[in-house]
Amino acid sequence: MKFVLQTALVSLAMISLGGGLYYGADLLLRSPIPIITGDKIAYQKLAKEATDPFLRSGKKPINNGYRQNNFYLKAIKDRPSARSCLQKPERNSKDPDLRKIDWVAMQSEHEIRVCLFRIFQSLGTPEKVVKWYESTGFQSVKTETYEGGGQQITRVVAANPVRRNGFVFHPATGFASRIAMRGKWSETSQAVWDEQMNLFSTSFDTTVH
Repeated sequence: MKFVLQTALVSLAMISLGGGLYYGADLLLRSPIPIITGDKIAYQKLAKEATDPFLRSGKKPINNGYRQNNFYLKAIKDRPSARSCLQKPERNSKDPDLRKIDWVAMQSEHEIRVCLFRIFQSLGTPEKVVKWYESTGFQSVKTETYEGGGQQITRVVAANPVRRNGFVFHPATGFASRIAMRGKWSETSQAVWDEQMNLFSTSFDTTVH
């Protein structure tokens, strides 16, 4: 009886692992670069740290020993402009396509948040950010307004359907981690403006349900 039970447990483990390997391989074989649709989106400027500093919840990260701030400071240094966030052919283009982020080169969610801030600052309006999300494959894109801190806040939220599109951001922990997460990851993003329509925060998060 013990042998039969052990055999059954091994069989179930192999089936589970096989399913995980299949799903993990399926995600890995998909392109990490989203398929872009629609026309290029006109931008107001090409933002850079010197003139349009990155803000986290309306504040510039400072070197105060807080670990999260250190991550952001590194990302700001590595991605000092909207151009620095783009695929190589776009970086030196006279009229770059701001939808073509170099996703493969992104090292962390902090870096992605900095790049989204640069790009959305360049686009200038929530309406153009909606178009950006939609044309880069994000789903469930919507604009919300609410009261916060005594002012009206505008927020654009979006999600990436991982099962259909694969991961936009590839976790640094690699293949094994992504297999273990099979089917349980979601990627969500948002951009937030204050009442004067100043962009003061962007986010990109990978979560497990």
